[in-house]
Amino acid sequence: MHKRAILAGALHASGVLSKLLALRARTGAPWLSILTYHRFPAPDGSEPFDDGVIDTSVEELERHIICLKKNFTVVGVDELCAFGAGATLPPNAIAITFDDGYLDNYSQALPILRRHGCKATFFVATSFITERRLYWWDRVAYQVKQSTRETLDLHYPSHFHVSLVDRPAAIFKLLRFIKARRAFDMPRLLEELTLATGVAWSRELERAFADELLMTWDHVRASSKPAWTCNRTLAATVCCRPYPPRRCARGSRVPARTCGASSVSRPARSPIQSASRSSKRRQFAPRSSAPAMKLA
Repeated sequence: MHKRAILAGALHASGVLSKLLALRARTGAPWLSILTYHRFPAPDGSEPFDDGVIDTSVEELERHIICLKKNFTVVGVDELCAFGAGATLPPNAIAITFDDGYLDNYSQALPILRRHGCKATFFVATSFITERRLYWWDRVAYQVKQSTRETLDLHYPSHFHVSLVDRPAAIFKLLRFIKARRAFDMPRLLEELTLATGVAWSRELERAFADELLMTWDHVRASSKPAWTCNRTLAATVCCRPYPPRRCARGSRVPARTCGASSVSRPARSPIQSASRSSKRRQFAPRSSAPAMKLA
């Protein structure tokens, strides 16, 4: 068991955790906490792709949501846009995100969120959904797991050698190696990985895996009915009550929503930044100049 899980269990059993949550609820915190999820374990226990993006089980997620609703004020894009325009966040604010648009966010997480009336923000990589492509980290994990070879040698973008006797350790090292590289050709690296592992790869296989792992646009529309998207990434907030139309930071319109409806207000890569060093007012500062596009 992970050390943090052991510590959390000890704090819960001793009653200290409950007291800390109650203290935070009364005093608040000078920061916004964000819980990030990606996807869940396969029901049959198999995992041909990257285990590193499996954050928790569906059952644990529901317990998390119950705890968060009880002890925090869960916020979404509306509150963050207001904060970016100069408003204050609600007391004891916390945000929940589901990243990358995995299919089980729709099939498993969304029913839990709706059941408990809880907001969450889905960050969806639109080009992968449209083109039905697999994320590189899932492809890396798949090919290493399926390889029958005992070692792996890559020569691009620099030399990398690892034993495949311990597959989880090898995948961890390879992913860390890739993430540490800058300004390289990812398709070229993946082609070399295919040769190095001896595991066949094709566009048809990738499309089949994407259909297994990722949402489609039908899933996105069914779960959130987003009104605006911008550039390559979409951020949709799942709501649990109606909101009137209003303006977000820099004039982006946030449309009216009902239960289960969503909006996309800014690119996911847009940080909340200080407007100036001399001002405490904060605003969304998009890094891309691409205009927002309305979805049909």
